[in-house]
Amino acid sequence: FPDRTAPMTFRRHTDPHGESDLASGPFGVAQPFADAEPLTPDVLFVPLVGFTAACERLGQGAGHYDRWLAEHR
Repeated sequence: FPDRTAPMTFRRHTDPHGESDLASGPFGVAQPFADAEPLTPDVLFVPLVGFTAACERLGQGAGHYDRWLAEHR
């Protein structure tokens, strides 16, 4: 299993059909190859379960998105 505390990295994906520049990652999910160009996205759609009364995001994962967002305001 992948390291649940590892930092999240976004990498460039160029093939619109996902047939040539994606590899099988953790849990069999397709992702760009490890040597693909890293990038910082302009927009993120972040999964969530809901919000608290203080508008804090409730997720189901290991906090990858929360740590990334804290470092990339």
